[in-house]
Amino acid sequence: MQGVGELEEQQEQHIISSSDKKASETFLMNIRSNDATRISWSAGLTNDFCRGKMIDSSNCVKTVLYRPFTKKNLVYNKDIIERPSKWDSIFPNETLPNLSICISGTGSKKGFSTIISDCMQDFQLMYNAQCFPLYMYDKIEKHGEAQMSLFGDMEESDTVGYKKRYAISDAALSKFKGIYGDRITKEDIFYYLYSVLHSKDYISAYEDNLAKEMVRIPTLEKFPKYVEIGRQLAELHLNYETPADATALGLDIKITKEDYSVSKMRFKKDGKDNDKSTIIFNDYITISNIPERAYEYVVNGRSAIEWIMESYRVKTDKDSGITDDPNTYGDEKYIFNLLISVISVSLKTLDLIDSMPEYKEI
Repeated sequence: MQGVGELEEQQEQHIISSSDKKASETFLMNIRSNDATRISWSAGLTNDFCRGKMIDSSNCVKTVLYRPFTKKNLVYNKDIIERPSKWDSIFPNETLPNLSICISGTGSKKGFSTIISDCMQDFQLMYNAQCFPLYMYDKIEKHGEAQMSLFGDMEESDTVGYKKRYAISDAALSKFKGIYGDRITKEDIFYYLYSVLHSKDYISAYEDNLAKEMVRIPTLEKFPKYVEIGRQLAELHLNYETPADATALGLDIKITKEDYSVSKMRFKKDGKDNDKSTIIFNDYITISNIPERAYEYVVNGRSAIEWIMESYRVKTDKDSGITDDPNTYGDEKYIFNLLISVISVSLKTLDLIDSMPEYKEI
């Protein structure tokens, strides 16, 4: 005689092994955990679960530009990341340098903007972001070069190499050389692109197109000047964490206690309105005399300064219960210094944009 438990086990085995795929998936969906504090189901992870795919437990921590001027550490496991894109070919590991220009995707209602990074970028760094790298890295399997390790498995670096190539095509280089001369390089084109994407005249002239389709790059007079400004903008934005002199910026900082922890930065109130010339950093620190012009540097619909205020605050995700506390990142003055630096970066960016030559297409 069979026990009830044995019958239930046979029934489960029958359902799982059934040729009816839909019934099998329904059963699995019913028994999976929906505890949001333990797992967040994506479409890809759900499909892998229904197929019985084993998840690779090896993890690689990578730096990602999550929001403008805000980096985070990402556990980069392609088995659990939804749509990991082609980042393996752009930033395959931390030892292979690269740069990537990120722009707003089509359909953005926040206006067109761009930012450069030397690490992976989150898809919503900009609205449905599109990225244009300087290099692509093609993976090459090593054959006959690696010896078996006597003390464990070989590292990927022992068996895999990468060949670097420019992402900008030879056809594009030929076109630019035909216009600007044979001394033009692919790096020149890359920085020219970054400069032009900041041009107020370019954004105004192509506003409708930029919201609907892939960017089109015009050929402008004064190419060398645009390249120079593009390099300066890239240097400024890549090194946004470089400390700035608050006194030189004309900022008035009042500190009643040497406590640089932050819960949520806010603007001083002027009646019901925000007085953006003053940021209350915490209960003990106030930063005043912030130039109004600094807020004119906008990335993805928000000023760079306000991105820092929004991104660097203590917040708890209501579903997972995970608390993101920026005060645990390391240096206790990091957030304070970063805010001062981004005020400086904002002003210098606007100065560089204003220094661009008169916009004339060839």
